[in-house]
Amino acid sequence: MPYLPGTRAHMVESGRKGAPVHAHVGDHIVIEAKRIGEPVRNCTVIEVHGPDGTPPYVVRWSDTGHETLLVPGSDASVKHLEHAAR
Repeated sequence: MPYLPGTRAHMVESGRKGAPVHAHVGDHIVIEAKRIGEPVRNCTVIEVHGPDGTPPYVVRWSDTGHETLLVPGSDASVKHLEHAAR
């Protein structure tokens, strides 16, 4: 997944073990492969429709550029991007 200049990222395990998923516009969601040989998919959050950063999200998939509505499952993690101080 490409990182944007002027940002730093840290991984947050969201959506695992009953923890609620929270994301914001610009965050990346990574969907782990369910089977060996399948690709890991990732997307960028472009809209948040739930309260306080909860799903559903409108996302843009990095591999196709398509925009879809997504409610992440337990195979998803959120990579929060923060703008570095300049």
